[in-house]
Amino acid sequence: MFMIGDTTKLTRALLRKAAGVILETECGYRVDVDEIRQGVAPGARLIAVKGAQKLRVAVRTSLSRKIRLMRRNDGKWRTIQDVDLVVVAVPADRGATAIEVLGFKRDDFIKIFDAALQSLKANRDAGFPVVVALDEKTKHGSAAAAGLKTKAIWKHVLPLDAPTLREATKAETGAEFINRVKREFAERNGVDVSMVVVEFRVVY
Repeated sequence: MFMIGDTTKLTRALLRKAAGVILETECGYRVDVDEIRQGVAPGARLIAVKGAQKLRVAVRTSLSRKIRLMRRNDGKWRTIQDVDLVVVAVPADRGATAIEVLGFKRDDFIKIFDAALQSLKANRDAGFPVVVALDEKTKHGSAAAAGLKTKAIWKHVLPLDAPTLREATKAETGAEFINRVKREFAERNGVDVSMVVVEFRVVY
């Protein structure tokens, strides 16, 4: 079992949890998981609500501080095209003692990856990932572009021992519970999760 403070076991799941924590504690949103989708990791799609504002959020994570995007068959970027805000969560330092969470406007994110795709010398089909490094300095050839962090509209750092992150790793929201039930039921019955409808009733 992962324990907060065990820096050897920083996972993408924990990074996604940190993204939700920052959206709530630093950005003032009420956050819940979006409707479950086939092939989408839990916590990778969120709904963020603040007053009358309701944002669809894509959470992207990386243990190397390099972000990968894939394209659909029509050439548009997967997932990013369908959201309002992109949130990136990565290790904040080499020792992975904290998590850095950054917010990006959807259109800015797309422009950066469009430019990175154009910079590639050879034509790439939709199945080829395009990688952009968050930081300016990156190993030669490991990313199509660098400096993604400079385009963030906000940035926050969350220590691994933060109480809010500890509580988030223990808690399971109602939507997360329902989505987990859907996934497990679909797996047991060999059907697509999109075909599963869950309804709970309290009978007195």
